[in-house]
Amino acid sequence: MSIVPGEHGVQNSVSQSGIEIVKCQQCKLVFQPRSDSVTASDYRNAPNRDYDSLQAVSDVIQGMKRLKPTGKLLDVGCGRGEFLARIQEEGYDATGLEPDVTGCDIVSEQLGLKVIHGYYSKELFSENSFDVHTYIQLLEHCADPLNMLRASFHHLRPGGLLVITVPS
Repeated sequence: MSIVPGEHGVQNSVSQSGIEIVKCQQCKLVFQPRSDSVTASDYRNAPNRDYDSLQAVSDVIQGMKRLKPTGKLLDVGCGRGEFLARIQEEGYDATGLEPDVTGCDIVSEQLGLKVIHGYYSKELFSENSFDVHTYIQLLEHCADPLNMLRASFHHLRPGGLLVITVPS
């Protein structure tokens, strides 16, 4: 199920830069709805990929290590696997999930990391499968972020860690 304006009390808004933002009137979550005209390859080929910044990734990893030093991790929307490779080096048993076939090929063939091709849903994994879930610069692009978060809580083990980064 995707959330669209008019369903579930969602209201439209357009920022000064022309980007559409919506707010759920039930849970108050504010997000950017997914556009069918934008694909994963558009993000992969974008020239300004500032989420790759070494400092930003290092900050996320340091915070994770303080709260959950090791464990089984799922990186939802792993892209080309930059974060996945770094977190694997830190000792996590990391798996990526990526809807873009080219991204999956890069992660599995060039980096030699575990990756699953597809979109995230509750049905993909059994309950309590992971210690850590990461959404690195992803959640703002999801059509139904609330259901994705619900699925994460279903898949996280008790005491698990959910890590979300979004653009500032």
